[in-house]
Amino acid sequence: MKYFELRIQPVPEGICILSMDVTERKKAKEQRTKFIQGLEEMLYLTSLKVGQPISNILGLSDLLADETLDQVELKEICDFMKESAMQLDEFTTELSTFIHNLKKQ
Repeated sequence: MKYFELRIQPVPEGICILSMDVTERKKAKEQRTKFIQGLEEMLYLTSLKVGQPISNILGLSDLLADETLDQVELKEICDFMKESAMQLDEFTTELSTFIHNLKKQ
C-alpha cells in the first residue's frame, strides 16, 4: 500500500497534477505515534509500580526510628523493606524489557 499527496493547480492549458509519494513520511508518523503511546504507557506503569514500594520503604524507615522495637519487629520491618526493594528490582527488569521492545518497533 502506498500513500500519495496530490496537488492540483490550474494552468492555461488545463490543470497540472503533482503526485508525491508520501508513504515513508506516513509510516514514520505512525511509528512516532506508536513510540509516544509506548512512552506514555511506560510513564503510567512507572508511577504505579514505583510509587507503592517507595511509600512502603519510607513508612518502614520511619518505624525504624522507634527505639523500643525488639529484634523480631526489626526483622519484620527489614523483611518488608526487602520485599519492596525486590518489587522495585522486578519492575526495573520489566521496564528494561519494555524499552527494548519499544525500540524494536
